[in-house]
Amino acid sequence: MASTHHVLLIPGFFGFGKFGDISYFSGVREAIEENFAALGLAVTVTEVPTLPMASIRWRAARVRDTLAQVAGSSEGPIHLVGHSTGGLDARLAIAPTASLPSKVAFDAYDRVHTLVTVCAPHYGTPVATYFTRPLGRFLIRTFGRYAIFMLEHGQLPLKLMLRLGYVAVRLRDPLRKHRNAFDALYEKLLSDLSEARRLELATFLRAVVADQSLLFQLTPAGCDLLNACTAEPKIAYASVVARATPPSFHNAWRSLRDLYAQLMFPIYAFLHRVARRDAQGNPS
Repeated sequence: MASTHHVLLIPGFFGFGKFGDISYFSGVREAIEENFAALGLAVTVTEVPTLPMASIRWRAARVRDTLAQVAGSSEGPIHLVGHSTGGLDARLAIAPTASLPSKVAFDAYDRVHTLVTVCAPHYGTPVATYFTRPLGRFLIRTFGRYAIFMLEHGQLPLKLMLRLGYVAVRLRDPLRKHRNAFDALYEKLLSDLSEARRLELATFLRAVVADQSLLFQLTPAGCDLLNACTAEPKIAYASVVARATPPSFHNAWRSLRDLYAQLMFPIYAFLHRVARRDAQGNPS
């Protein structure tokens, strides 16, 4: 009888497991199971619990803990899929010489057959450099604390504000012929801010405000040190990359048809500009 394969899904920056009906790896588990079934292979899929913006060392420890749990429960090869920072977490977790604050011992490195990283910042990102500056860190802390306060003490105004915001976004498309990301976010998460849901969101934001160590480690200089400490693993290793469409006048003009796009386009244009800068801060 063939061994069961085990796939570990590792979330990235701002990673979470599930908020209401929104899953970080929405649809991924089903896709993996279907493809393994088509090959006649049995598979289990496990999502690694992570920390939103904690140090890569602590995040990698969570990966190693999950590896030990999976390896100890059954036989079979193990495959890792890391999205964004999750790819860096996975690389450090399977480095035998890495000293991690893991809860359990893990030495079954020979069972790890595959590592796939998806949009992982192996060489760092200038966006992290920006947010490690005083203004960037101030913005994260201020927004996080304000959101926590509203979730815990401003239930009625928060619900009213979200309802008005949703109505405003839908003004240009009252019949809902076109759906966007805000529709899905509102319907699956924000439309029902029960006490449990609000506490869940507040707990997540507290973790973000309390520990932002990850920002420093995602700078080009931080990842340069990580690359020096983690040799290429002797396993099947692949990295999936993606490229964002540069913001342009045409994109800005098209965004005028959708209020949600109008709100998001300036943020996207700013982050795109920051991400294009090289290690010296010059546009690439």
